[in-house]
Amino acid sequence: MSPHPDAKYRRAEQCIARHGTAMYLNAMQRDTDLILSLYPDANRITTHKENEMTTEIKLTITGTMSLLMNNPQVVDPFNKFKKEMVLITNKKKKTEDDLLHLRKLEIASKIYWEEGKGVCVPASWLIASVAAVAFKRSKISKATIRSCLTATEDYFKLSYAGMGKVKKADDIVLNEEFTKIMILKQKDVKICKAVPCFHNWSFNATLTLDEETINRKELQDLLEYSSKYVGFGDFRPTFGKAEATFN
Repeated sequence: MSPHPDAKYRRAEQCIARHGTAMYLNAMQRDTDLILSLYPDANRITTHKENEMTTEIKLTITGTMSLLMNNPQVVDPFNKFKKEMVLITNKKKKTEDDLLHLRKLEIASKIYWEEGKGVCVPASWLIASVAAVAFKRSKISKATIRSCLTATEDYFKLSYAGMGKVKKADDIVLNEEFTKIMILKQKDVKICKAVPCFHNWSFNATLTLDEETINRKELQDLLEYSSKYVGFGDFRPTFGKAEATFN
């Protein structure tokens, strides 16, 4: 093919000759129309290549230790739970009813709850657990794991013992079966904290993997290792340890 008279087109031709069409499209997305005008089949070639690189992995995480939750949403001063908590904590004298209401707010605020799913776990937990062990196990950086591993949804529905009793978040707050009271040391004093707690728990997840960075077998090894030794939720790995199985 004879060189194109336009300088921009010539640069595109040179890039293709040196690096290939797919790399050009990935690096120069703003010039996609230009390159497609030069090579009409480029879009088909690139899409085929991307499909070959991407793998979907379906798995089930099954807890071997109780799962504790600690949704950090109350760091937002405008959060509905935070605003209600402040009304109580600002009181100079708190009644027993005030303290009981504060405990209920504390538990409710720590639950991950999505309408249509109920209690759920953030997909970021799963990716973070893999990232935590990736370098130790496979010499892969955290940043690389986060860039090549994607969850198909933001939250995964949690299955747990007694979930048939739960129709709304308040059903957890008012049920001691789903609550753990913890005495924790804070500087020189001990404080009492109430957290949502789930037993015999599990969740199903689907992840999308870029196999140019890490292959399926490596990822499965990382998922198995991180589930067993890193765990999920709060106060891990004392709590939240699990086993990973693949579908």
